[in-house]
Amino acid sequence: MQLSKTRKCDQCTIATPFENIKLYPSKDAKSYISLCRECGEQFKKRASPRTGASSVKSVPAVKAAESKASQAKEQQQKAMQKEALVCLHCNYKFKADMDKAGVSYNLRCPYCGRKDELRMRNSLLP
Repeated sequence: MQLSKTRKCDQCTIATPFENIKLYPSKDAKSYISLCRECGEQFKKRASPRTGASSVKSVPAVKAAESKASQAKEQQQKAMQKEALVCLHCNYKFKADMDKAGVSYNLRCPYCGRKDELRMRNSLLP
């Protein structure tokens, strides 16, 4: 089962990579909405605190969302290690991020451009 590496922004409905999505508390402060960077900046401008009571409720929720996002980012960085690959056609050795392959770019040999003869250096690619 392969998970999607993109998510739709709840406001503009454009598919955006996880790195560019942030969670913001909704109006009821019990759930979160996912927004891309541009929509998030607009959301921050609109949601600027107008009264002291509303700012007290929204600040802890934003901090909690940011702390969760920072923890998720640290876990992604640990998991985002590049795999050592070799092209059997031209014997070119290179590294590629297997999490982004197929989502952000097509996995091909940077030297000859073939994709059918790529193997991991120690084992076979699926």
